[in-house]
Amino acid sequence: MQRFACKPIPRLQQENTMGIVIPFPAKQVMDDELAIQLWELVMAGDIGSPEYRRLDAEINRRRAARAPAASVAMPAR
Repeated sequence: MQRFACKPIPRLQQENTMGIVIPFPAKQVMDDELAIQLWELVMAGDIGSPEYRRLDAEINRRRAARAPAASVAMPAR
């Protein structure tokens, strides 16, 4: 049975070492990528497929979220 021991890091090295920071990968699809995927479905003749409807709904949802809020209608005089 082998045993492995950790060697202590000298005090001078401990102060000068920095941890490696790896950003957490964020899985976000850009609007352009969605449009390309939608266009590929159109070109393949898959208009109306569940994937087409899902992409179309996501694009419309993003457009609505980006658009300014509708102004309140003015009351009639």
